[in-house]
Amino acid sequence: MSAGPYDLNLVQGGVYRRTFRFLDNDVARPLDGLTVRSQVRKKESPDAGLILDLAPYMSLAGDTLTFEVPGTVTAALRINDFKSGEAAWDLWLVENGDPGESPLLAGTATLDPSPTRFS
Repeated sequence: MSAGPYDLNLVQGGVYRRTFRFLDNDVARPLDGLTVRSQVRKKESPDAGLILDLAPYMSLAGDTLTFEVPGTVTAALRINDFKSGEAAWDLWLVENGDPGESPLLAGTATLDPSPTRFS
């Protein structure tokens, strides 16, 4: 099974909020007992420089994954880490320490600079 394509588009200084509901043949898939692993790296390689560990900003409840990266976190990201256009991310659901065959979601990661400054 390959990862579903999903590009991560962050705005520097902005809150990133997404909610995913997991279904299997249109039936809710309970996520109880699972954990999530998710990282943004400078390119699609586990050896590439880590830009951001996303797992602390994700929570699982029932059949829903809630994803919320605070604006203070996105504000601290460096545009140059995303400049090459090769930055990538993925999301794994892990059960009993086993991540399974492939990530659930994966894609490119971008960071758009915000022209408005708040400080």
